[in-house]
Formats: sequence, structure tokens, C-alpha cells
Amino acid sequence: MTVEFSDFGEREKFANMPSMLTETEAVFSGYEVGEFLYGTPYKCMIAFYKQDGEVIDGLIKLGDFESGIEHFSVPQNISVTIEAME
Repeated sequence: MTVEFSDFGEREKFANMPSMLTETEAVFSGYEVGEFLYGTPYKCMIAFYKQDGEVIDGLIKLGDFESGIEHFSVPQNISVTIEAME
């Protein structure tokens, strides 16, 4: 799946979901740089590349970046291809 990520608040990139996820996972507050999350209030995927101390509610962790999170810190939108790992 290839999606367009837009910048928000100079700390994260977000992308609208092609379809909504069911919210069956644990919902928590806060984030760490390099986490890939689903924002339940916004129904979008979020990749955090900078920590600013704000506590954000309603997040479901989808995974972590092993490397490359620095590519999200550019000011322009970016296209990202997401593939399932086996």
C-alpha cells in the first residue's frame, strides 16, 4: 500500500487510512520518536519523528521503525510504501 504522508506540527507525519481499522487494540497516550501509530480520534496513521512533550490520547501502536525515521522530518509531503512483514 502506498500512501501520502503530510506534516503536522513539525513532529509527525500523518496519512489518511484507505479504510478504517477496528479499535480492538489497547489505546494509550503519549508516543516515542520512531513509533508508527494509529490515531483513533483522527482515523489516520501517524509516524512521529520528533518529541515535543505533548501527550496525545487515543493512540494504538502499529509498530516501530527499525531505521529511516529521519526521512519523515522533511517539511514536504512524502509518499510511503508499506508492506507486511512475515
